[in-house]
Order: sequence, then structure tokens, then C-alpha cells
Amino acid sequence: MAFLRIEKSGDDPLFEVLLDPDEHALLYAIPDRLRRILTDPETSPKVVDRLFPPAHRDPGQQEEHRVLIGKSLYEERLSSLRTFKDTLHRARGKPFKIVKLDAEGARLWLHVVNDFRLLLATSLGIEDNDWHDHAPDDPDAYQDFALLEHLTHLQQTLLDAVL
Repeated sequence: MAFLRIEKSGDDPLFEVLLDPDEHALLYAIPDRLRRILTDPETSPKVVDRLFPPAHRDPGQQEEHRVLIGKSLYEERLSSLRTFKDTLHRARGKPFKIVKLDAEGARLWLHVVNDFRLLLATSLGIEDNDWHDHAPDDPDAYQDFALLEHLTHLQQTLLDAVL
């Protein structure tokens, strides 16, 4: 389980995220999984709709909206994924990895972790906030469920530190 330490507080906080090797590898794989969906949205339209909720009820207006701003939103998310992976690549330490983040980096992590949580929740069919009480029976789905719980904890830890 990730451990977060605030190195310096105040106007320019610095954070250290301590990750065990398995957790580091797990987080390192997140951008690739999200990137596949962002570069080929037709493979998971439900996930894309969760990541980019419709802005209009009218299908024609919604399509026009996606054409106008969709590319920049996708590019922004892809850029965030590259930066997220870079922060993990720069992690130092053995066996535990230490990732250093400034406030902007912590916010970027929050966005990427949240996007991946949306991907997992959508693939698991979770649509409400009481999902903790409904663990799946399928062993393959249970891995994603456990990952969702783990990332929820990480997200809450980051939120508590940033706010």
C-alpha cells in the first residue's frame, strides 16, 4: 500500500510516494491500458463516455461538440499519461521506489488515478457509490475490483495531502 509523506508544506509542498515493487509495476501499467482506449475509443465506448461525459442531449450537437474539442481533450489526457509514467520511471530506491511530486504532479496523479478508476468501475458495471459492498464472484473481475479498492485508497491519500 502506497505511503505518502509530505516533505515540505506551505505554498510549494513536495510529496514523496513510497511504493513497493508490485505496486510500482501496477501503476506503471496504467497509462498503457488507458492509452489503448484513448487512441481507439470505439473499443470501449462506455469507458469513453465515463471519461468524457456527454455535454449535449441532442446526438447531433454532442457529435459536433466532440469534433470541436474532443481531440484536444484526448491529447491532454494522453500527455498526462506520459507524464504520469515518466514520474514512475524516475522513481528511485530499492526495493521500495520513491516518487517525488510537487503539487502539480500530485494533481496530475489524481486525474490519472481517477480516470483509471472510472475505467475499472465501468468494466465492472459499477454505477453507484456503494460498490464496496458488491464484490464480484468472477475471479478475473475480482482482480480489477481489488485494484479499484487499492486505487481508491491511493486517491483518497493524495486528496487528503493536496487539500
